[in-house]
Amino acid sequence: MAIIESYDVPEDLYYTRDHAWVRIEGNRIRIGVTDFMQKMAGEITFVRLPRAGKDLEPDKTLFTLQSGKWSGKVLVPVAGKVVDANKDLARHPKAHER
Repeated sequence: MAIIESYDVPEDLYYTRDHAWVRIEGNRIRIGVTDFMQKMAGEITFVRLPRAGKDLEPDKTLFTLQSGKWSGKVLVPVAGKVVDANKDLARHPKAHER
């Protein structure tokens, strides 16, 4: 894992321009947001996640985040279907901050 200016940048991830990361896990992928985005956003107050079964198209909204400083969306990096979403994150976004 590389650390760039105090941000964790794991080398086993692929990164998007909107500060999302993608990890390949067999025939599935996991998507999250970078340490940089989390630190810049500050305290996350709301997350809207996609529902399981939703078909995803590249460059469409995957999920949205809100904090006291920022509100924005993370785009779908590759086409696919949502298998599962972190429901605990949606219910308790503050508890999942790094």
